[in-house]
Amino acid sequence: MGLFAVFEFIYSYLWVIQLVLLVLLGMYLIGNWLIFQKLGEPGWKGIVPGLNLYILFEKVYGNGMYALVYLACFIPVIGGMAVMVVNAYTQYRLALSFKKDVGFAAGLILCGPIFRLLLGMDRKAKYHQLPTPDFLNGLSGRS
Repeated sequence: MGLFAVFEFIYSYLWVIQLVLLVLLGMYLIGNWLIFQKLGEPGWKGIVPGLNLYILFEKVYGNGMYALVYLACFIPVIGGMAVMVVNAYTQYRLALSFKKDVGFAAGLILCGPIFRLLLGMDRKAKYHQLPTPDFLNGLSGRS
């Protein structure tokens, strides 16, 4: 089997990968729309890039400006790791604000589109405002 045959094989299955990614994107967008409606916001705000992060951080941490932490991704290596840690903690607090357990938070971190859709479609899940984390009180000017 030559190199051309390998590329032909890979190319022939690209449509499957694209279809899977399109389904995951649809699940993510629908899930975000439904979650934002549960947060008391219009659903369309959940699919606008940047705005959805600001509102999510506002609801989860109490201050939307913390979304600027995502700008750290431009710092090589350390910035990427910092963004992964902040994202994991944000998903954990999102799960807690809907009275879900650590296992569901792990699902949000590892299989985001599927668990966002599950959270958005769960009729029993209600949003509960969490207190601001202690380590953020000094940053937000609150005491």
